[in-house]
Amino acid sequence: MYFLTNALITISLIVYLTSNVYSQEKGNVLKIQIKGKKYEQLSLKIILDEEKSFKVEGQSQNKQNWSFSYPDSICEKQKYMYISVKEPDSIVHLIVFNLFSNSDTLKFGDFSFKNESLINLKYMNTSISPKSPELGYKTYIIDSYLVQDPIDPQLMAVGKCITSGYSMFAYDSLTNDQRFEKYIRITKEFPYSEYAIARLSETLTRYQSKEDVQKIFSCFNEEVRNS
Repeated sequence: MYFLTNALITISLIVYLTSNVYSQEKGNVLKIQIKGKKYEQLSLKIILDEEKSFKVEGQSQNKQNWSFSYPDSICEKQKYMYISVKEPDSIVHLIVFNLFSNSDTLKFGDFSFKNESLINLKYMNTSISPKSPELGYKTYIIDSYLVQDPIDPQLMAVGKCITSGYSMFAYDSLTNDQRFEKYIRITKEFPYSEYAIARLSETLTRYQSKEDVQKIFSCFNEEVRNS
């Protein structure tokens, strides 16, 4: 009993100290405004380096306008994030964004933000994928939303990167040179994209030379290069 009591005191102290450290940090806030659908609970999952993650429970008073607050220490380590709906373990319920860029339709669930951001969403439709071995025997529910103005430039960059397969070396009909030129073109279009440079950092060994990596890296602006 003495050991158990001391263990509980130690755990409580660690939780308190961790919370106290986070509470003293400058915070980041992501706000989501939803039209056409309500949720009981939304979560923001932030994927970090070294395959770690950080989960933030959303706060809302009307089940449509949500805010997610997380500390700078998490923000600096993030690779990407996504929003999910609270469901039983057998169900994965995700929110997916749709953006129109010129003649392209960008559809994506992963995104990346730093500092305070706002996303305006209008409900489009819901699709359900039945359980299968490929999906880990879980049911996937996908709620699709149209991103409305104002559209954050970082979100637009993420949509373009994911839809175009930026630095993913996907199997397609392009030659290595054509694919490389596409990556250069997208980097020049979105030199401010934290998501793009994170993708580059994860696929360095896929490039043919250090010089090729440097050519893409040099297309990012100074702030992103120093991130």
